Amino acid sequence: WRASCALPALQLLALRRNQPVDLCGRGVVISSARLEPFVVDGGEILDVLRRCDAAADLALSRAGAMTTAELAAWGIPSILVPLPTAAADHQTANARALVTAGAALLLPQDTLTTAALEATVTSLIHDEAKVGAMRTATLERARPNAAHDIATHILTLTCLT
Repeated sequence: WRASCALPALQLLALRRNQPVDLCGRGVVISSARLEPFVVDGGEILDVLRRCDAAADLALSRAGAMTTAELAAWGIPSILVPLPTAAADHQTANARALVTAGAALLLPQDTLTTAALEATVTSLIHDEAKVGAMRTATLERARPNAAHDIATHILTLTCLT
């Protein structure tokens, strides 16, 4: 899906003064329409991802659990393209949950075209109110204290038995 659709759309958007960044693959290859691709070593990737997340206005992404949790934690509105071969189609369920919350848009891979992706991204770029509402909805889905809350609950349960 990347090669046939996403990259041409990102290149078109870059020509319109946007700065799309493409993060993909093993060893993590990072590229932008304005940058030569470069590989990031494991030790550097977290810093690079933090910088990209902190600067992102919108994400085009798959909809795995860790990805959607990161998007929520950073408050990044998203266009989600679930991996159709994911076990039990869980990525579509994750994407639908964010769509229902108003935090994301869903573009199924089998209907995704460069034109559809470009139109979706362009409409969001030009609608600050919608992106702002999506950002708010995304942040409302975040659970930054989840690990602490779960541990506290477990400790509470174990002390009661």
